[in-house]
Amino acid sequence: MDAASPENLVSNRDCGDCNVCCSFYEIRQPELKKPATVLCPNWSEAGHCAIYDTRPLPCRTFFCVWRKAASLGDWWRPDRSGVAIRETTQDIPDHFPRRAGLAFDLVGRHEVIGDDRFITVVAGQIAAGVPVILLVPGKTGSGRVFLNDRMARAVASRDRASLVAELQSALADAEAAAP
Repeated sequence: MDAASPENLVSNRDCGDCNVCCSFYEIRQPELKKPATVLCPNWSEAGHCAIYDTRPLPCRTFFCVWRKAASLGDWWRPDRSGVAIRETTQDIPDHFPRRAGLAFDLVGRHEVIGDDRFITVVAGQIAAGVPVILLVPGKTGSGRVFLNDRMARAVASRDRASLVAELQSALADAEAAAP
């Protein structure tokens, strides 16, 4: 998956009526304080941002990986898949080579971890050496699990049952860690 810079968004791919980033992520700016997992008060009933032209900097600069990576099909639009993929440098263990990674934020039904499209992309990123984090929301925070170390053997084996078992175990750990 090639995550291009914001200047190189996939042509003819826009958010449409997807508002996952407007409802899932926290924003702490003087002009907008929005808690995580709460729909932004500026999301209009018409299905768009009411302050789009003057939205805060985090809103202006954030693009999920689906908007940047042509290799991700329409199923990966966050409101369709239930997964928002974002680039991150946080929560990557010190022993892992420092580089940007991908956070797979489960914003919908957690059963998505058993979907072959999800398994293929996660395993492919791990095989490519990209740091991968699974994140699930809790009531007051989120649970995160670094996947590369725990899934290395399953990824190398390419055994679907092993991959699913490791993802289910990681999900359980992330859910247990979510406050």
